[in-house]
Amino acid sequence: MGLSNKLVATGIAAGAALVYYAHRRRARTGESYVSILRQLPSDAQRWVVDAQRKATLALEDGKSAARQREDELTRRLTAGSAPATEG
Repeated sequence: MGLSNKLVATGIAAGAALVYYAHRRRARTGESYVSILRQLPSDAQRWVVDAQRKATLALEDGKSAARQREDELTRRLTAGSAPATEG
Protein backbone atom coordinates (compact mmCIF):
# COMPACT_ATOMS: atom_id res chain seq x y z
CA MET A 1 0.00 0.00 0.00
CA GLY A 2 1.50 3.31 -1.08
CA LEU A 3 1.79 6.41 1.02
CA SER A 4 -1.09 8.16 -0.74
CA ASN A 5 -3.36 5.18 -0.12
CA LYS A 6 -2.43 5.20 3.56
CA LEU A 7 -3.16 8.92 3.80
CA VAL A 8 -6.55 8.45 2.14
CA ALA A 9 -7.41 5.55 4.46
CA THR A 10 -6.34 7.58 7.50
CA GLY A 11 -8.44 10.54 6.34
CA ILE A 12 -11.49 8.34 5.84
CA ALA A 13 -11.06 6.80 9.30
CA ALA A 14 -10.62 10.22 10.93
CA GLY A 15 -13.66 11.58 9.09
CA ALA A 16 -15.77 8.61 10.15
CA ALA A 17 -14.68 9.06 13.76
CA LEU A 18 -15.56 12.76 13.62
CA VAL A 19 -19.01 12.07 12.16
CA TYR A 20 -19.61 9.37 14.78
CA TYR A 21 -18.57 11.72 17.62
CA ALA A 22 -20.71 14.59 16.34
CA HIS A 23 -23.73 12.35 15.82
CA ARG A 24 -23.50 10.84 19.32
CA ARG A 25 -23.00 14.22 20.95
CA ARG A 26 -25.92 15.73 19.04
CA ALA A 27 -28.13 12.84 20.16
CA ARG A 28 -26.99 13.28 23.76
CA THR A 29 -27.05 17.09 24.04
CA GLY A 30 -29.21 18.32 21.17
CA GLU A 31 -26.51 20.76 20.02
CA SER A 32 -26.17 21.65 16.37
CA TYR A 33 -23.43 20.05 14.29
CA VAL A 34 -21.86 23.47 13.72
CA SER A 35 -21.70 24.12 17.45
CA ILE A 36 -20.18 20.70 18.06
CA LEU A 37 -17.52 21.25 15.40
CA ARG A 38 -16.68 24.71 16.75
CA GLN A 39 -16.13 23.26 20.21
CA LEU A 40 -14.03 20.37 18.94
CA PRO A 41 -10.60 22.07 19.38
CA SER A 42 -11.31 22.96 23.02
CA ASP A 43 -12.74 19.49 23.64
CA ALA A 44 -9.62 17.91 22.16
CA GLN A 45 -7.41 20.12 24.32
CA ARG A 46 -9.37 19.08 27.42
CA TRP A 47 -9.01 15.40 26.45
CA VAL A 48 -5.25 15.81 26.14
CA VAL A 49 -4.99 17.50 29.54
CA ASP A 50 -7.16 14.80 31.13
CA ALA A 51 -5.08 12.04 29.53
CA GLN A 52 -1.84 13.63 30.74
CA ARG A 53 -3.23 13.99 34.26
CA LYS A 54 -4.40 10.37 34.31
CA ALA A 55 -1.05 9.17 32.97
CA THR A 56 0.80 11.13 35.65
CA LEU A 57 -1.40 9.67 38.39
CA ALA A 58 -0.98 6.15 37.00
CA LEU A 59 2.79 6.60 36.89
CA GLU A 60 2.89 7.78 40.50
CA ASP A 61 0.67 4.86 41.58
CA GLY A 62 2.95 2.45 39.75
CA LYS A 63 6.06 3.92 41.36
CA SER A 64 4.45 3.67 44.79
CA ALA A 65 3.46 0.05 44.23
CA ALA A 66 6.96 -0.78 43.00
CA ARG A 67 8.51 0.82 46.09
CA GLN A 68 6.22 -1.21 48.34
CA ARG A 69 7.10 -4.45 46.53
CA GLU A 70 10.80 -3.62 46.73
CA ASP A 71 10.56 -2.89 50.46
CA GLU A 72 8.70 -6.18 51.06
CA LEU A 73 11.28 -8.12 49.03
CA THR A 74 14.11 -6.47 50.96
CA ARG A 75 12.46 -7.42 54.26
CA ARG A 76 12.02 -11.02 53.14
CA LEU A 77 15.60 -11.30 51.89
CA THR A 78 16.95 -9.75 55.08
CA ALA A 79 14.85 -12.04 57.26
CA GLY A 80 15.92 -15.09 55.24
CA SER A 81 19.62 -14.31 55.55
CA ALA A 82 19.57 -13.44 59.25
CA PRO A 83 21.47 -15.92 61.43
CA ALA A 84 19.32 -18.24 63.50
CA THR A 85 19.31 -17.47 67.20
CA GLU A 86 19.74 -20.27 69.70
CA GLY A 87 17.47 -20.20 72.66
